[in-house]
Amino acid sequence: MASLLTFSLSGQVSAQSGLAASSWPSARHDSQLRGRALVNGPSAPRIRFATTVGAGALGDPVVGEDGTVYVSGRVDNKLYALTPAGNLKWTFAGHIPPPKQEFFMAPPAIMRDGTLLIASTDTICTKDKPGEFFYAINPDGTLRWKKELEGGTVFAANVGSNDSIYVVTDFCWLYSLDPRGYLASPDTIVNWRTNLRALPENAAAINLSDLPVVVAGDTVMTILRYGSFRFKRNYTPGDTLQGLVVDEAGNLYLTTRDHGRVLSVSATGALRWLREPDASFGIPALPALGDDGTLYLTSLQGGWLLALDTSTGAERWRKQLPGGDFISPAVLDAAGHLYAVHSTEGLVCLAADGTLRWSRPEVRGSPGTSPAFGADGTIYVSGDRTLYAIGQSSTIQVSPAVLEFGQVCLNTATTTAFTIENLSSDPVVISSIISDHPALSLISPLPRTLPPHSEDTLRVALVLSRTGAFTANLTISSSSGEQVILPVTAEGVEPQIALEAHPPDFGEICAGEEVSAEVFIINPSATCSLRVDSFAVAFSMTPRKGLASEQPAEAAATPFFIAPQDTFKLIISTVQNSPGAFEAKVTVWSNAGGPKEIKIPGTVVPPKIAGTDTRDFGRVPVSQTRTDSVLVWNDGRCELKISEFLLRGPDSASFALATVPPQRTLQAGDTLSLRVTFTPARAGIHVAQLLVISDAEPDTLVIELRGTGVPPGPIMVLGPPDTLVLKTCLTDTTTGYIKIRNVGAGDLIINSVLIDNPAFALAVRPVFPIKIQGSEEYQLAIRFAAPALGEYRGLLTVSSNDTTSDSTVELIGRVNGPEARLSADPSAYGDVCVGTPATSHVCIKNPTGCELLIDRIVFIFTEGGVARLLAPELPLTASTPPIVISPGDSLCFPVSVTPGTAGSFQVEVRVVSNAVNADTSIT
Repeated sequence: MASLLTFSLSGQVSAQSGLAASSWPSARHDSQLRGRALVNGPSAPRIRFATTVGAGALGDPVVGEDGTVYVSGRVDNKLYALTPAGNLKWTFAGHIPPPKQEFFMAPPAIMRDGTLLIASTDTICTKDKPGEFFYAINPDGTLRWKKELEGGTVFAANVGSNDSIYVVTDFCWLYSLDPRGYLASPDTIVNWRTNLRALPENAAAINLSDLPVVVAGDTVMTILRYGSFRFKRNYTPGDTLQGLVVDEAGNLYLTTRDHGRVLSVSATGALRWLREPDASFGIPALPALGDDGTLYLTSLQGGWLLALDTSTGAERWRKQLPGGDFISPAVLDAAGHLYAVHSTEGLVCLAADGTLRWSRPEVRGSPGTSPAFGADGTIYVSGDRTLYAIGQSSTIQVSPAVLEFGQVCLNTATTTAFTIENLSSDPVVISSIISDHPALSLISPLPRTLPPHSEDTLRVALVLSRTGAFTANLTISSSSGEQVILPVTAEGVEPQIALEAHPPDFGEICAGEEVSAEVFIINPSATCSLRVDSFAVAFSMTPRKGLASEQPAEAAATPFFIAPQDTFKLIISTVQNSPGAFEAKVTVWSNAGGPKEIKIPGTVVPPKIAGTDTRDFGRVPVSQTRTDSVLVWNDGRCELKISEFLLRGPDSASFALATVPPQRTLQAGDTLSLRVTFTPARAGIHVAQLLVISDAEPDTLVIELRGTGVPPGPIMVLGPPDTLVLKTCLTDTTTGYIKIRNVGAGDLIINSVLIDNPAFALAVRPVFPIKIQGSEEYQLAIRFAAPALGEYRGLLTVSSNDTTSDSTVELIGRVNGPEARLSADPSAYGDVCVGTPATSHVCIKNPTGCELLIDRIVFIFTEGGVARLLAPELPLTASTPPIVISPGDSLCFPVSVTPGTAGSFQVEVRVVSNAVNADTSIT
């Protein structure tokens, strides 16, 4: 049966007095292994850095007073020091020589003078030399002292209030070391050692009496200052104790490794309570002790977190994070929030009631290691070759990043909103929002509380007094101590006005016609309302009518307002009386500066009149009457009023209006037909003008009237009147024409047509007599053919009942023949070598209107005074039909010679044809 040994010790000292007063000087924070920090962790986490360090999984991190983070290599004999920014400061390597392989699997601990304590373990233990080293390292990474111990350890050292160092080894020893001993000799370092008789499963804790408490095997023991036991008790026979923590009253809280029991023992060794194994929860990791009397345990299987009442051991709650297991013990911050590493959720933070506050799955911790806290609340987690730092990000986020009002109308309050989001897992109070410019003010009341992960919308107002760019800042302060600067921008703008007329002018209008145009008062601003104070319309010519408007009833009286990018319509109507240009000027007074004007021009145009230019009545027998029409129409858009019709001119008496139309007014496009008579009193041409008087400009339309008075009998006119010329080629015939016209009033009787030269004849002989009525005509066809070249003349005589008119036409006939014009290219052969061919091209051109017939072409070659015929280039013989060259065409052919002797030579080309010219050869 296990025994309980009790000794009394007066006084009580802080259990953490020997450790550094840093935020996390040892693996479980303090000498009582409570796992509870004195700072708050992040409520809105962000990864500050993830530094690569070491060769594998790292050990538990600790933090010095200057913020330096120390972490052991765990798979090597290295201790690493890193700055708070994650940069490597130095590396310390263990001193055990080969063949042993040394490891720093234990986490370091920091003494209050900054000395780092770490023990090593190795892979080879011998009976004659079983020990490993225990190191004391200066803050700069240099060795202060080292001591070879019997056995190594994977647990951190602990430090009492008198700076006694307690370390357990895997050879079942608890050592008490005096850090001052190295000043004398290494042997004086060891105060004492005690054999625990079992393998220790945790670091030594220090109780309120400043005595070490150790669990080894299934036994918990408190050791006096010189190595003897104060008490040694076995509460769970056969179930290895592992978890150990000491509360402020000196009570111990223990967990077992084999069956997962949890128990509490008083400072005097009495069992307070015991929880039997819980199969659903599994084996717990090292416990963490809250200051509210709650013991927190993570399960190494199933992702469970358990909260127990420290006074009774009763379960307060349990929560599960499914999908994985917890791989680290829980630690607490000053607010009672729990932190642990989960296999799938990474680093998690839970509220004191187990509610998940946040998780960072990217943080992958080393199994069995505890997170550590920096003085600013940064959490350090060891991973595989990685040290993570998880710090506080902004607890509030303001959007947008820049509050843009855009264009703001001067002297008008403009509001807009921005959103504040609480990014943290705690409520945040927005305590103040301060503007650095008097034009910008907060509308929403303060303070405002934002629940975790919520957002709120606040409104601000801006009143600008001048144009141009505006900038300001809102300083937003929260209960977390954070301040966010929100830049504010705007552009001060004045109201704007624009005027447009549709159509842009009145165009051409008629006198007395009412015409309208729409004038739009436009507010082009996207921000400012336009205030119209008054408007007026003035005309450059006095109108009969003025302004009409289509403004809404509520805007019938000025001033009135036009919303941004809206319009207001006025209808400007006028009736002008006098011809000429005029304009309407619309003036608007508003809050957009000085008066704004727009001018709408127009022109009053007179009526337009048009009509028949000339009316020719033709030949009318004397004293007879012919009636014809002339047209008058309105050629403009205005009403045309005709006041009078007048006949003027030397022969106006021969013309008259058959009727005077009653309609004297023509609308646009109307036409008036006037019947006019012509009665010649004499033979000859008659000329007069019909004047149409109206209100058009010019006011008189002149229509020319013409007619010819003719006697009552027939009058013969021959055409051509004097000579008919006919041309033809030899052996051809040609035909010409003579017209007989009757320009008199009576019938013309043709009795005969005679020609005095047989070369001329009527192509078709008519049947006489021929009757030609007045204004009609008859055509004679005259054929000409002559047997020889030359000019022929004859006289054509017409016999009729008109004895006064010319009755003859001279006939002239000309017979032409073809001509041949010869040319050579080149015109000379030039210098030619003997025996060498030379060529020239000869062309025969017919420049006449008759066909040229080539019967034969002769080539005569003369060389050295001897002439001879060349073989013809063209095969023309007596049996070959002649070559025909049409009028204006040419016939070209080569003439080639080969001189046989030196000296001059020539070639004569002779053409035999029907040409009438004698020059038909070329040399």
